[in-house]
Amino acid sequence: MQNNATKTEAPSWLLANIAEASKNARKIYLLFIGLLSYIALTIVSTTDRQIILNEPARLPIINVEVPLNGFFILSPFLSIFVFIYFQIYLLKLRRLVSELNEKYPSVSTSQLYPWMFNFADELKSGFIGAVQKLIINFSLWWAMPLVLALNVFWYIKKHSYLTYFLSTLPLTGAIIVLLFWTFYETNHPQLKLKKQWQALWQSRSKRMLLIVSALVWLLVSCVLNPIAFTGKRINFLNKLLYVDLSFQKLITEDREEYQTLYWVDLQNVRLEGANLAGVILKRADLRRAKLNRAFLNDANLEAANLYEAVFKHAFLWNIRLNGAACWGADLQHSNLYRADLTNSIFGGANFSHADLREAILDNTNFAFANLNRANLTDARLSGANFQNASLLQAKFQEHFGISYLLKPQYPMSQTIELASIINKQFASVKSLYNARLDSTTNHLLRQFHPRLFIAPPD
Repeated sequence: MQNNATKTEAPSWLLANIAEASKNARKIYLLFIGLLSYIALTIVSTTDRQIILNEPARLPIINVEVPLNGFFILSPFLSIFVFIYFQIYLLKLRRLVSELNEKYPSVSTSQLYPWMFNFADELKSGFIGAVQKLIINFSLWWAMPLVLALNVFWYIKKHSYLTYFLSTLPLTGAIIVLLFWTFYETNHPQLKLKKQWQALWQSRSKRMLLIVSALVWLLVSCVLNPIAFTGKRINFLNKLLYVDLSFQKLITEDREEYQTLYWVDLQNVRLEGANLAGVILKRADLRRAKLNRAFLNDANLEAANLYEAVFKHAFLWNIRLNGAACWGADLQHSNLYRADLTNSIFGGANFSHADLREAILDNTNFAFANLNRANLTDARLSGANFQNASLLQAKFQEHFGISYLLKPQYPMSQTIELASIINKQFASVKSLYNARLDSTTNHLLRQFHPRLFIAPPD
């Protein structure tokens, strides 16, 4: 090794190479920071409406519109790619500066291209130096994993199994960052893996980055996402886990209402626990949608397609389902108090334990439906079709189910009152052909309304 006295002057070509590498690294650095800033801004400005309707987002640089789903998936990989590309230039710059310091006399920092990473090893003391170190560490190492974590936390509302994959990206990004961080500090890209991990655990900042990223992965994959799929509401987590589209109009109406045309495609959408109070989804295609524990009170779903949609434990007070096609829908334990189901089709639907008090069920088709233990107190059943439906232990009067009718422990006055209520309620029903009823109710209705049990014409 030459001493300072015998070292020659640094050649101009080396200084020129350092300047060129610094310029390129600075451009990529600004691109990297700009990309992360754009991704973070796009994420936090994304509304619940965009998440559910998958409205497009415009990508920077390439200026291309992609669906929001594509943005949440593409942006992490794009940021990781730009980070690696930037680090390659940064390592090249580090090697050039290291070569300059080893082979030639000390060069004044004023001779190098004026960029902060050229002077990172010679930080000023005091407040300025602390700020410079904070900016370098945050922008180089912490920014990308944090943006990847923000990306997955925002995507939780989508209630997609893809969230489990996205939750691994902050940890993956952190591991990539830690590798380059070690290379940057040691200036040895060929450093052995064992030494890399030793260097990692000797740094408090590096340990903290790895621990935070691992906690994000565990929190999302083991706690938050499973809760989101159930729709269970927890006050301080509701805004993070569930969309709020209350009192919004989510459809774009066509000029003419064609019989088979739906105005918005939400097939297989997952809206567990969502707040959809007063929302307008008229003529929406919600086939196989998941709306467990969702709030749909006062919502308008007229003529919607709810084939095999799931509404378990959902709140559907005053909902308008006029003319809706709900074959095979699952409404177990749902609350349909004063709901309007006029002219709807609920063939094969499951209303077990559902609350249908004061609901309007005029001309509703319940063929093959399960209404066991449903509460039909004061429900309007004019023209309702219960062919092959099951009404075992359904309730038609508050505090009394039909299984209690004509039991000896009740006074005759109560029995007559309850029988009168059921007779009146079923007087205008269209059909009970092959319906499953409690024996006493079956006997009562066959006596007063035998026409309900006659096979209807084809």
